[in-house]
Amino acid sequence: MIAGQCSAQELLKDLWATYFSNADHVESPTQSPQYFIKWAKLKCIEISWLDWAKTRGYVDGSMQTTSSDQVDLDKRERDTLDTLVGALLNALKINPSGHGVIKKIVGITEDYDAPIRKTAISKILKRIPTATESVQDRKGR
Repeated sequence: MIAGQCSAQELLKDLWATYFSNADHVESPTQSPQYFIKWAKLKCIEISWLDWAKTRGYVDGSMQTTSSDQVDLDKRERDTLDTLVGALLNALKINPSGHGVIKKIVGITEDYDAPIRKTAISKILKRIPTATESVQDRKGR
């Protein structure tokens, strides 16, 4: 193993030791493994060790996020965020419909230590033109 890197098992043990090793500790919803896993799924962050942990019984294998776990943005908020993504891509001289753009953005999110799946990026990129138009219309261009 490379210095500074941990195996999935070591990461899980560290998480468990940090939050659940004290017998007097009362688990709060914001410190449970399920909370962290749901949060990551909602952010489209892939948890590389999740399948491993499920097969070994460390986390509940039936755990799934439901629509009640998700916070829905209204159209105005979504358009604003999608337009912000478009503006940032423009500042980075990245064409949202250009060849290889999804792979490039995946790399950027990985470098930021918050990887996002290709499918999520693709959905956002497809919404940018319509969202930008909507924001421009609100501002009277």
